[in-house]
Amino acid sequence: MADDKFTARKESLGSAPELTTFNVAAVAEAMDSVWSLKGTEAGLQTIQTREGDWKSWDPDVYGVDEATEGGYIKRLNELGKPIVMLSEESERVEINLDTGGEPLYCVSDPFDGSWLFKRQLPLWWYSSLAFFKQDFTPVSTATGDVNQNLIAFSDETGAYLVTVKNDQLVDKQQLNEEYRQKIAGDAPDVSGACIESYALKPKKFLKPLLEQYGELIYSFKMFYPNGGPFGFVDVATGQVDVYFAVKQPYVDVFSGLDIARKSGAVISDFDGKPFQLETDDCQTTYDVIASRNQKIHDEVLEKLASCK
Repeated sequence: MADDKFTARKESLGSAPELTTFNVAAVAEAMDSVWSLKGTEAGLQTIQTREGDWKSWDPDVYGVDEATEGGYIKRLNELGKPIVMLSEESERVEINLDTGGEPLYCVSDPFDGSWLFKRQLPLWWYSSLAFFKQDFTPVSTATGDVNQNLIAFSDETGAYLVTVKNDQLVDKQQLNEEYRQKIAGDAPDVSGACIESYALKPKKFLKPLLEQYGELIYSFKMFYPNGGPFGFVDVATGQVDVYFAVKQPYVDVFSGLDIARKSGAVISDFDGKPFQLETDDCQTTYDVIASRNQKIHDEVLEKLASCK
């Protein structure tokens, strides 16, 4: 049954590249897993607690995290390609390397929103999977919004949004400035814009954000306190104008970033320099800005300079 649904979802994307159809179908399946585990002991139980500095602000691994990552590993094994998976939970998993050929990197945030899931707060639940060549060129990226049954994805042809409806992926729309115009109208300047930055953990993220970058944040009309891989999607769709990612984990950044880039958004580090994946050290954190267009990106960089 699960295999039939997986196949049907791949086929529903039509002529999309093979790895793209696999990727989006795998994310849809992970979203199914989250729904099936909602409110269950299996999904809510604490499987392990991380030790050390890595993810010390968010150390618990729940059943839902283990299940979604396990589902990805199962599908990657079935894919038959050599893969080095870089994941939030297991960090590094080598898959099918004995099959020969150049491995692909697969960056995954299997389930983002675990604490909210634990408290059964139905918002900001995501699952993401992205493939890169050995030189870190992106091949396919997909990140799913569990609560809205939406998946944003990108490949060499562009960035797109689809709705998960049973065993089909429907209502495919290209994400670009034309789409953003329909959602949000003309891009505003900073004073009329919305900025997103992760702030749900007060001590680790909210307090440092406002202490160091408060003047930047206060210059915007609206503040959206989310982040993770879907922060880049929020810029791609035009629902926010800027995603300001401060010290965000490797898997949160690179499992979503290419969707914003392929949609025509502007990406840089905090100094305005080009930004891309350059390492397989998945414990790295990053400062990165994704903006709807160059004009608002330049405004952010100008205000950011005064915060330093």
